Amino acid sequence: MIKKIFRSTFFATLGVLLVTLFMVVGLLYGYFTQVQKEQLQTETALAAQGVSLEGQDYLNELKMSNVRITWVDNRGKVLYDNESDAQIMDNHANREEIKEALKDGYGESVRYSKTLTTQALYSAQRLDNGTVIRLSVTRHSILVLLFRMFLPLVLILVLAFLLSLWLSHSIAKSIVLPLNQLDLDHPLENDAYEEISPLLRRIARHQKEVTEREVVIEQRQSEFDTIISKIKEGMILLDNNCHIISINQAAQDILQTDQTCLGKDILQILRNLSLNNWLEKGLQGRKQEGILQLDDAHYKVMVRPIHSEDKVTGLAILFFD
Repeated sequence: MIKKIFRSTFFATLGVLLVTLFMVVGLLYGYFTQVQKEQLQTETALAAQGVSLEGQDYLNELKMSNVRITWVDNRGKVLYDNESDAQIMDNHANREEIKEALKDGYGESVRYSKTLTTQALYSAQRLDNGTVIRLSVTRHSILVLLFRMFLPLVLILVLAFLLSLWLSHSIAKSIVLPLNQLDLDHPLENDAYEEISPLLRRIARHQKEVTEREVVIEQRQSEFDTIISKIKEGMILLDNNCHIISINQAAQDILQTDQTCLGKDILQILRNLSLNNWLEKGLQGRKQEGILQLDDAHYKVMVRPIHSEDKVTGLAILFFD
């Protein structure tokens, strides 16, 4: 039971930890992407204001790392780029963010590079003179970020695995401990889980029934022993394995034994081939009689099978002097 609870708890805990981990990573990736977009919009607005006031001199003096700045005229011709030569760059009039900026005053777009597995975020704003200033930043895909975070993630997963093992073991022990401490002799006195109360009540009811039956059986056994003790002839009752379950005083005197023979095979008390043959046939449901010599005395022996539900469940043996 502990192993089953341990496995169930372990896999459930580990699954929840893994799902939570990847959900947190996904949420953080989305959150920082939004922050990056907002930051790019702010930087674009500041750059547009600076270019409006100072022109290209502002761009020449501007030092921004990891941000690409491009300045194009109203026809898409590149006037300035901080990473490439503007004279050899293609016309940008068909770029989505440029078209939106020329039309609405502001535009943005996201383009994915399959070769670099990165995304480029673009933010463009139209100036008063009709030109457009555009800023872009590169954002790695979540797979690349997960790959770069491989070692920290492995460490987190190992810790999560160990934590799941510890939690599962502790929970399994704490669940089973009250069950192991149950006092089944007094089931209704246990302060255990409410869910097992019906089981404890059934156990208590069953114990009461067993106790009542034992009392009745003891009474009947006492009555039976009293009755057979009054019989002058020897009488022995055997089970279906020929073990002695009852013997009166007369039979004890004949076999020179006492109550310590109860539970033993009768052939351990009285070794006799004829008796053995009678017992075998008696267990087959056949009545047997014969004369048995014990020391200087001769006894007539009667073996009678005892039936219960059409099956031989034991034998009754009578010794007559």
